[in-house]
Order: sequence, then C-alpha cells, then structure tokens
Amino acid sequence: MERVEPVPAGIIEDAVVVGCAAFREDANTNPPARRPAEILERLPDRAPVNGGIAGGPRPPLPNRLEWFCFPDGDVAPVLRRRRPPDSVHWFTLHDERTRPLRGCVLTSWRRCASNADGSKALWVPTALCVLSRVGVGPALELWLRQAAVVLREDATCDVSLRRRLVQLADEAPKPARGILSIDVTGPLGRVISVREHRCGTRGNVGGEGACPPPRGGGGSIRLAVLLLGVDGLN
Repeated sequence: MERVEPVPAGIIEDAVVVGCAAFREDANTNPPARRPAEILERLPDRAPVNGGIAGGPRPPLPNRLEWFCFPDGDVAPVLRRRRPPDSVHWFTLHDERTRPLRGCVLTSWRRCASNADGSKALWVPTALCVLSRVGVGPALELWLRQAAVVLREDATCDVSLRRRLVQLADEAPKPARGILSIDVTGPLGRVISVREHRCGTRGNVGGEGACPPPRGGGGSIRLAVLLLGVDGLN
C-alpha cells in the first residue's frame, strides 16, 4: 500500500506583539518621552495537530526582533487630535542554513489619555509582527490589514486574533508554489487566497542579522550593523 504523507502545516512560523511596557505620563508632556521597544507577547507553545507538527516550544525568536518592528529602536508616543494612520512594513532576515525569514509588521495606535483641554490625545504605537519562511507576503499583508480594522473598532477582539494566528501557524496547510494554494479566513471574516510567490530581497541588507532600511531616514540600527557587524549586536 502506498504511504500517504500529510501536507505540512504552518503558513507562518510565529507572531509577536511589540511595544513598550506600561507607563504613567502626563498627556500634556510635549513631546512625549520615547520608550524602549520590547516583546510583549508571542504565540503559545505548539499543540499537536495534523500535518506533522509536533507539540512543544516554538523555535527561538531572531535576535533583537523588536528593532525590526521599530527600526529606530524606540517606541515613540505622539500627541495628536486624531488617530495616526496604521502602516505595514516588511523585513527579511537571511541565514545560510535555512530559508530566509520574512516579517510583515502592522503598526497600529492605541489612545491612552487626553490633555487638559481635550484637544489632543496621547497615542502609543503597537506592532503585530508575523514571521514566515513561505513566500506569501501579499496574503499576510491583506490579513494584517483586516486585523487593523478589528483593532481600531473593538479592543476586545484580541482573543479572536490570537486564535486566528494560531490557525495560521499550526493548522492551515503550507502552500507550495505552483502546486498548492489555500483559502483562509481573515479577522473580518473575508476569505484570503494564499499562494506562494517567488520572493526577491531587493532593498534588504544581506547576511545573517540583516536589518531593514530606516523609516524616516535616521536613527536606525542599519548603520550600526554595517559598522559593528553581526557580533556587535549580541
């Protein structure tokens, strides 16, 4: 009898939430103090599921992952009358031993406090980063765009987002370019077609410990990597 191998599961490797620790600050402080970026939460350990994935701890996260979510190295709250726009950016980490690890990062904003006259509010950015070794960038970006709407409209939906991320990591079949594509349900209930594409690495610094180019043109760790090398960041 011919042996049938199960389809491997896992569109993403892991997902983390990056931001700053809780703090107290007067909403009238201008500009608000910058805070060190840190990992606040990641997916729970894997549970045994179909598709050949064994339960247990997930692989260690890349070194200084929080810096790739906030390339300036700090979380910078802002005073604004309106909510700042959400944004999505990408980075790629190269390792000679494995396939490139790509991160797609959604930066959203939470309102924390208003100043005395109520004209402006203190907004703090938080990043949701999904990591994948599969070339499914367009689908992951669409997924995060749906997540942004959920986060804007209802802060109580975190449990639903967490559950859907676990499905992407441990349950959904892994697509294969030219062979297998799948449909997944996004956070808003809309279907997203997941296809593997050939991924280029233009715009990324190559080699282990590669860093994304700076947003805004300054204060980036990219130059530090070029000057210090990979070992200088450890």
